[in-house]
Amino acid sequence: MMLNFEGVQLDATDKKLKKQLWRCLILSKALLKEKLDANIYKLHNVISNILFLRSKHRQIVRPNAQFRNIHFGKRCFILGTGPSLRNVNTNLLKNEIIFGVNFLIRSDVISRITPQYYCLCDPVFHTTQVNGTLEILSALPKTTFFLNIKAYDIIDGLDMDTKNIYYQHYDLAQHSDYIRLDMSKNMTAPFNVVIACIQNAIYMGFEEIYLLGCDFSAFISSKNEHCYDKGDAPDRKELRGFALKQSSLESFYHYALAKYASRNNIRIYNSTPNSFLDAYERKSIEEIT
Repeated sequence: MMLNFEGVQLDATDKKLKKQLWRCLILSKALLKEKLDANIYKLHNVISNILFLRSKHRQIVRPNAQFRNIHFGKRCFILGTGPSLRNVNTNLLKNEIIFGVNFLIRSDVISRITPQYYCLCDPVFHTTQVNGTLEILSALPKTTFFLNIKAYDIIDGLDMDTKNIYYQHYDLAQHSDYIRLDMSKNMTAPFNVVIACIQNAIYMGFEEIYLLGCDFSAFISSKNEHCYDKGDAPDRKELRGFALKQSSLESFYHYALAKYASRNNIRIYNSTPNSFLDAYERKSIEEIT
């Protein structure tokens, strides 16, 4: 049986040829899906920006403009909550600008250093872990906090000092190399809090950004491990495939950030030993300080 492919007669009984055609078909479907996804993301972002301009959130995030290039030319350290952070010599960080995240407050690290900045963008901090949010806010009264805009109504309604709390509007879809990190506007929505910190650090003008405690190993571990675990870490509830998919999405976001940083003469280093995050150049903390 002969097939006509763009004017060329092909033997459909040729097994090697059939495999090649099947691979081409799969590749074509993948490329088509990628193009469709990109167009959907672009449409979403147009609608998102229109809605943002008409919402009260625009006024709430506007004060964030004060952070633009506030640390121009300096360096900072972003502390993830991976188990490797337990082994970091925090004496080397005492005179550095630090970003903390999530439940870092529950680790021994906090007894030795105080983060200047702290990000809580995960949805749990304005849904199931509101008490955890209040615990973190009250424990670090001199730290500047960045919260998801969705936490505003909850925090604003409480009887507490909020002068050190700022909100961020994350609703733009990151795709390909598309990044929007103006903290006073609608931003690309990070897949995790470390990405949120990197975006903020770039906006603040940091020239060198170092990542610690960013093990990026959730997809290979059956345990939900963190630097603040006391005793055995709990088993993961979701199937490992879901963690693998999430890690893949996060990886491509990091690749986009790495390209953005390179174009703007910003250096991002992964200083986490044995980390599986490969988007950034490796440099140990001992080499830096």
